[in-house]
Amino acid sequence: MKIMTRGWVLLGGVLLAACAVGPVQGPPEPVATVGERRAVEAVAQPGLTPQARFREALRMLEDGRARQARAELVAYLQEKPRSDVARDLLRQLDEDSNVYYPASYREITLASGESLSTLAHRYLGSVYQFYALAKYNGIAEPRRLRAGQILKIPLTETARASFAVEDDPESLAREMAQEAEAAALTTDAALPQEAAAEAETKVEAEADTGAAVAGANPAGEETEEESLPEPALQPAAVAAVPAGEPRELHRRALNAYRAQDLDKAIDLWNRVLVLDPEHENARLYRAQALELQSKLRRLN
Repeated sequence: MKIMTRGWVLLGGVLLAACAVGPVQGPPEPVATVGERRAVEAVAQPGLTPQARFREALRMLEDGRARQARAELVAYLQEKPRSDVARDLLRQLDEDSNVYYPASYREITLASGESLSTLAHRYLGSVYQFYALAKYNGIAEPRRLRAGQILKIPLTETARASFAVEDDPESLAREMAQEAEAAALTTDAALPQEAAAEAETKVEAEADTGAAVAGANPAGEETEEESLPEPALQPAAVAAVPAGEPRELHRRALNAYRAQDLDKAIDLWNRVLVLDPEHENARLYRAQALELQSKLRRLN
């Protein structure tokens, strides 16, 4: 009897142990490989012409979509390997902005109607440097700007020269006047020689007929970059200049004067003087602009 009791006890222990084990686990889930976890690389859009592809790359840069823009630029360079602009845009994408530009900078206040591309053209010499300028200022989407925003302009040699002219507008007036006088002297001196030069050019052209193609070297290779679309960045929201505060109008007039847009500069200085008839600088600069405008018209 005791033996049978012990047998039942042992059997019960075995059954309890089996219940405690739980269900049998299946094989472990497969682990994703490094390649599967890596983000899918951006791919250039098929079927675009080089011009359309470059325009698309600019649009993506304006939106801050760097990966997609890079894919389009790489594809563009496969078709146009001599494009300095496209190579420089890739450099702006891949290089740290503090390496691309010097660390020293000067701050400006973004005026109504300006954009990163207009600033890049004015201070850095190329509208296509808008993306590097955006990176330099920590701007994720270059097209999103507002009037009154403080921006850093890296002090490249071009920027230093531009700021020097803004700080001393008279230097630009002197330079433009000298160029106008030099052009007049050159034109007067060239008149007696025009007939001979024209004949000589005609002879050379006849001798070289078929030897060269416009835009190509003797081997037929492209030597000039084709006309490329420019960035279409929206300017900062236009803000009205409050009456009694002609400083902003005066600054915009100086910028127009520097860009040799004399009509716009004179118009802006006229508005300054309406708001502040005692604004001596506006009066002096307007007189310089009118005098220079008169000289240029006499040349034409």
